[in-house]
Amino acid sequence: QQQPRYVHSQPSYVYSQPSYRSYNPRFQRGAYLPHEYRQRGYYVNNWHAHQGLYAPPYGHQWMQVGSDFLLVAVATGLIANLLVN
Repeated sequence: QQQPRYVHSQPSYVYSQPSYRSYNPRFQRGAYLPHEYRQRGYYVNNWHAHQGLYAPPYGHQWMQVGSDFLLVAVATGLIANLLVN
């Protein structure tokens, strides 16, 4: 008579590194710019100084969030165009 074999295996622990990414919002045309980014500190006052930007149409303003440039309707916050770097 054969004795039962007990197989002992090490428990497997799954460990993943915590994510320390900074919050980097992703914007898209047709979406709305969150209120916290609709402040004067994000306005691009000299759009000539930035390659790819053009004169904003009436009622719109270029905004810079990080390295992204967004053409936003001032009244609603609607993103009309964007240049993502």
